Amino acid sequence: MAIVTPSNIGSVEASGTSSTVTMTVMASVAVGQRVIVAVMSSVGGRVLSSVTDSAGNTYSIDVTNTGTSSINTWIASAEVTSGLTIAISSITATFADSVSSVRKMGALQVSGIDHASPVEGTSTKTENQTSWETGTVTTTTANTLQVGAASILTAQTSTAAGGSTEAYDLS
Repeated sequence: MAIVTPSNIGSVEASGTSSTVTMTVMASVAVGQRVIVAVMSSVGGRVLSSVTDSAGNTYSIDVTNTGTSSINTWIASAEVTSGLTIAISSITATFADSVSSVRKMGALQVSGIDHASPVEGTSTKTENQTSWETGTVTTTTANTLQVGAASILTAQTSTAAGGSTEAYDLS
């Protein structure tokens, strides 16, 4: 099965003291799709405890990047076994602590991802600039999808590297 181009199902930004950030799903997601979530916190050293949704799908935290003292980024994903409904369903990221911070989250849906082995490899890289640079990931399977999350603390926009597509910019 070929991977279908991911589509944006929503994003959110929250600030203040809280251990969660919750996003309302802005597009329905059918059973069999995969939801990929990028989460950012402006406070270094935080631990992302879980990502959940109101339909009860099971998320794994696939990538953790705690590369600087002032920002953390995670990528989590779930195979949808219970569909998500537009404007009714929600996705919540929960942190191990409740501190004053900026918390951002964005989510994509995609079909065609291998159900048995949805994550073939991961890599992290920390840079201090506005253009994307990624770590190296070697894949051995045809039809792979590479997903990246770039977190920028200041009010800037980022630019996807050549051959990449930016789904959303949460700055």
